Amino acid sequence: MEDERSSSDWRSTQTDQTETSLADQLTRVLQNLQPQQSLQSHHTVTLSTKLNQYNYSLWARLMRMAIGSRGQLRHITGVPAPPEKSTLDYTKWEQTDLLVCSWMLDNMEAELITDYAEYPTAKDLWNGLATTYSQGREGVQLFDLTVRANTMKQGTDTLEVYYSKLQRLWRKIEVRQPNPMICADDITMFNKLRSDQKLYQFLAGIGEEFDSDKRDLLKTEPLPTSEAAYATIRRERDRRKAMTGNLSSAVTSGVGAGLLSSLVAASEGGKSVTEKVSTGQSYSTKP
Repeated sequence: MEDERSSSDWRSTQTDQTETSLADQLTRVLQNLQPQQSLQSHHTVTLSTKLNQYNYSLWARLMRMAIGSRGQLRHITGVPAPPEKSTLDYTKWEQTDLLVCSWMLDNMEAELITDYAEYPTAKDLWNGLATTYSQGREGVQLFDLTVRANTMKQGTDTLEVYYSKLQRLWRKIEVRQPNPMICADDITMFNKLRSDQKLYQFLAGIGEEFDSDKRDLLKTEPLPTSEAAYATIRRERDRRKAMTGNLSSAVTSGVGAGLLSSLVAASEGGKSVTEKVSTGQSYSTKP
């Protein structure tokens, strides 16, 4: 009986040890698989914008968020340091590091990739980009953007396309030159100065047919925002289109020829025939 109990206890102990060993092995397998599965599910990064010569600040923020959300910030910060090359962990680290490099290269404009594909690690690549596009280049980019905003013309673009282009430039300028003021009054004053600058840039670029409307807007106190000026010019453009269409219909039907002649005569004599949208005046021909 004593021998049977001893044999039973021995088998129970062996079973427990076997189960413990299997559990430990399963845990280690799952631990080894988890990072690989995580990498496989996050093996690509596609940002809404690719890196070019003008958008490094925005691109760097988006890329850092993408890398961080995948748990790989160590590859661009260097903390903790990579394992020694002689260790088994280095192979896994290098595989992930190359993947992070590919995320950055995949989100660059094609003409930049050749210049940066030779960096040995993700951290080297990240630092190289920062050196090229961040340190000492914000001023150059800000100058270029400001010149473009000051000299942009509507040309053959529609009013909507022209204004959208200006808005994109303004956003890029504001990213690189945020309001530096601290006091509330100073913040308001700086914002007003920037708003007036946008108004001048917008009005300077639209067509000569809106010269009288520009003057009216610039006489307004206080000066309107660029958004309000755009809305006014747009309404005036649409009103003129509607008036032209109505006059064409009248002439075609043989009615209103006298009105058309008076409008032409007034226009040739330098008389104003536009509706002053900003002041709310009704349409009339001025003697």
